[in-house]
Amino acid sequence: MFKAITLLFFLFLSLPAGAVSLSWSGWSRFEAYYQHSDKPGYYGNYHFVLQPQIHLRDGLDFHSRFDLWPPHAGSAFKPVSLSPYKQTGFVFLYRDSYQENAIPSSQFLLSLSQFYIDYQNEFLKIRLGRAPYHFGLGTVYSAEENPFHHWISVYNQMAVHLEYSSLYFQPAILQKMNSSESNIKITEEESPAENTVSNKPIPALQEFLGVLQAGLLQKDWQVSLLGQYHFNREQYFASVYGAYKQTHWELKASSSYAFTDNTNFALALEGVMKFPLKIPLQLEIKAGAIAGELAFHPNYDLALLFGNRGMESQSATQDNQGGFYQIARGKIQKSLYFSPRLVFSFFNERLKLKPLFLLAKNLEDKKINYELDLEGHYKFNDYMFFSLTGGALYKQKISFALLGQAAVSF
Repeated sequence: MFKAITLLFFLFLSLPAGAVSLSWSGWSRFEAYYQHSDKPGYYGNYHFVLQPQIHLRDGLDFHSRFDLWPPHAGSAFKPVSLSPYKQTGFVFLYRDSYQENAIPSSQFLLSLSQFYIDYQNEFLKIRLGRAPYHFGLGTVYSAEENPFHHWISVYNQMAVHLEYSSLYFQPAILQKMNSSESNIKITEEESPAENTVSNKPIPALQEFLGVLQAGLLQKDWQVSLLGQYHFNREQYFASVYGAYKQTHWELKASSSYAFTDNTNFALALEGVMKFPLKIPLQLEIKAGAIAGELAFHPNYDLALLFGNRGMESQSATQDNQGGFYQIARGKIQKSLYFSPRLVFSFFNERLKLKPLFLLAKNLEDKKINYELDLEGHYKFNDYMFFSLTGGALYKQKISFALLGQAAVSF
């Protein structure tokens, strides 16, 4: 499929010059995270993205996204795995479980993470290529298409979107990808006992999904259904999403079920209430449950610490100087949770303060988790923001974490 979209792209480039126009955008984000617990750890991450778009003719557009790793040197820098389900960029000051590793590097790396063509007319939209795919609140795919989210749901896909009045119908074939499709070869160990490294890249996983979406979209409310069939595993999956919105409040709900021998069920509820006070105040509530092998997509934020952070090392590099590192949130699984939070806005909503409380219980160990976080978010303008979040999680002991982010779009 990826070869087919490449051929189509060069075919469309042969169109008359007057029919082609180019636009582009991008963003850059810096992030630093520190956690103090039984296994302290910290990391810093920098990410730079360019998103060119070529308008080929009326209703026909080519989209792409390039993730850039700027040239760097020094033993403190560590490249990140290029799996499309994980963050890209490069990581520095990495430490996990009291261990520090170094990868001397002075290279310029480029990842083509999105590459697709959209064709659209009044009733029909066709998408072909490597593109993001979204549905619901986060038990299936990324719930939101926000450029500053770390994790994106990207698939090689062929999708058709049909709309008639308030109804829509969207069948698609999706192909999952793994990091071996990137321009970096991540190798595997031949024998743990010998501790040697092979020059053979890990083979790509060819997993295909058949997906059907349908829904009813109205001005104040919507209902959407999703059915999915995994061809490799012969498994079925279903999800429903609904939303209702009024001037000062909004409700969203998403429920998912996987048809296997075990119980795999997820339910997520979100509510927002806005209070038009002198200092604008917004009450948000998140609640839900997830059981079996299902997990929330990493873009679904509940809190700073609970089921949220994990620092894992990948396979060793060819030069055997360490591993590729991915900063990935832990899976939110087998849990019940309830999380109210308040959002205070100041200076025409340029500054927002968000204290939140999380009460959660793991379905396996029955232990209750209590977490209290405070986030400050300052928006300099429409293109730049800074945020700082601190939190404490209590299970049997107290863990602390601090997260800082600065981002700019252009």
